[in-house]
Amino acid sequence: MKTIKTFCLIIGSGAAGLEAGISFLKNFSTSKKEIKKCIIVSPIISNSRISPWNIMDCSEKEIKEKIWNAGNHLSDPEILKTFSENHKHSISILKELEIPLKKSNIGYIPCLSGTNIINIFEKKFISLGGERINGFVEKYLVNQEGIIKGAVVYHGNERINLIASKIIIASGGLTSLYKYTTGYSYDSMPNILALSLEAGIALENLEFNMFHPFLIIDKNLSTSLISGEILQKGKYADNKGKEFLSKEIKDALINNTFHSLFPKMVNEFYTQSLKSKIYMDISNLSDDYFERYKKENEFGWIFKNKKLNEVKKFEIHPAFHYSIGGIKINSKSETNQEGVYAAGEVTTGLHGANRIGGFAISEALVFGKIAGENAAANITLPKEDNLTVIGNSLIDSRIKNIFWNNLGPIKKYKDLESLKTKISLKNNLSSEEKLVLEIIKSSIKRRSIGANFII
Repeated sequence: MKTIKTFCLIIGSGAAGLEAGISFLKNFSTSKKEIKKCIIVSPIISNSRISPWNIMDCSEKEIKEKIWNAGNHLSDPEILKTFSENHKHSISILKELEIPLKKSNIGYIPCLSGTNIINIFEKKFISLGGERINGFVEKYLVNQEGIIKGAVVYHGNERINLIASKIIIASGGLTSLYKYTTGYSYDSMPNILALSLEAGIALENLEFNMFHPFLIIDKNLSTSLISGEILQKGKYADNKGKEFLSKEIKDALINNTFHSLFPKMVNEFYTQSLKSKIYMDISNLSDDYFERYKKENEFGWIFKNKKLNEVKKFEIHPAFHYSIGGIKINSKSETNQEGVYAAGEVTTGLHGANRIGGFAISEALVFGKIAGENAAANITLPKEDNLTVIGNSLIDSRIKNIFWNNLGPIKKYKDLESLKTKISLKNNLSSEEKLVLEIIKSSIKRRSIGANFII
């Protein structure tokens, strides 16, 4: 098997991974040309490519209050402080790359698509000496002290051993493990959180995951999250045309005050999805408004080349949206393993028990920058001696159904206990099954609060 050495291996090519790579390369130099400076490993597509990159604009004090209150006062104070103090740098990072911005409903949003933004980040990363491998991590390589020092990477039709001095995990969360998801999902790609757990990386808050009610699954439209002011104007009905939302949630949607009620809103959509199909009805919109939404809103591309009368009613479904739990880090983006860092959605600590929108991209950029800067310090030569392969991944429709049916928006104590017993009796558990057991343990231990709705 081919072996490549690099001073820094980054897993993930979204906003967090690319900013980590750029930050690392800006703070690192070497004369050793036989060792790669920095390699990013990731599939071609990342969730940052489909994100609108909407960034909330508010003061340091307001950020602390919004996140602290939305998260039921369970945010890590150190992480929250670091983020609120550095949030402004996310805008500076975009401006430095000459990415044009415009005002949005919550702050600022780039005038470019997510794909074009990522392309700009990639170009900068490569110009600084970084390299990218289009593939995915199958297993970790761990030294005798139990520290991750590399990975087995599947690239094309070959496997490569990547050995590194520093590791930055920026892979995103649990998207690949759910039947319904608003992000990209690759069935054959191991879940990095599952592999990280098996490799001894400390995880926390796994019981907290954000679900979204508005995933389009209609055959006439692209499978995609829909959001923005159009949600306020839609009606939500079952397959017989009957509206099902409570007055509280219906009014909150109309008045755009639903963010504080997000878990409750998701639960109403989820409960209805168990009974019937769900439709979003926008037939009350004017043609002028619809055409303007298509041109001006970040989600308008969904209806490209469509007339209002073609999509006046379409099927939606609640879906997994964002991992609130994940790898435990400190304010320097360090994990419990020396030389291993993490940034972005794959981490935990910022959001507490629940997450509000508008901070995902800034979180990725802030902690990606911090991870890259700190990883660039005290670099040693990568060593490939006495490394052990860790990881036994298996993702299939069975696992996806387990996650959706048992670890979805509404969890049931009885079902979790039954699933825990069933999995525990198996031999040779996959990495993902071990992760299931950890999520079950965390969910049962924590009372029903925030995004952990358990009955």
